[in-house]
Amino acid sequence: MPIPSIFIPEETEKLVARIESLTPQNQPLWGKMSVAQMMAHCAIPYEMDPQNPPKIGFFLKWMMRNFFKKSMLSEKPYQHHIQTAPLFRMVNEKDFQEEKTRLIALVKASHAMGEGFYQGLPHYALGRLSSEEWSTLLYKHLDHHLRQFGA
Repeated sequence: MPIPSIFIPEETEKLVARIESLTPQNQPLWGKMSVAQMMAHCAIPYEMDPQNPPKIGFFLKWMMRNFFKKSMLSEKPYQHHIQTAPLFRMVNEKDFQEEKTRLIALVKASHAMGEGFYQGLPHYALGRLSSEEWSTLLYKHLDHHLRQFGA
C-alpha cells in the first residue's frame, strides 16, 4: 500500500486528527516512551535545520545511505522495538499539552511549506531527498509512533 503524502490536505488532516485523539492516558503498545515523550520525539525531524545538521560519523552515514535508506523509504511499516538513535532519545518527561500543540503545528507547517520546500533538501544522514522521499520519511515515522499509542 503506498505511503500517504503529507502534502495532500486530507492526509495532513488525518494525521492531525490522530494526534488530537491522544490523551495523557494512552499507553504504548510497545517501547518505553510516554505519550508526551513520543510526541517530543516525533517533533525532532520536523525541527531539524538542514543548514546546521547534527554531526554523525562517516561510518554511520555510510551505513544509513547504503543499508537503511531503502527500508526507510519503502512502503513497509517500521518494525516494533527498533533502536532509536541517541539524537532522538527522550529521557526526561515532557508536558503532554505542550508537545501535542507543538507536534500538530509542525505537521501543519510541513504541509504548508509544500513539496517545493522539501525537493532536494538534504537529510542529515541520507543526503539530498526528493519531496516524495521526505514525505515518506516523515509520514512513516509519525505513523509508526501513532500506532504505538493506538492512534
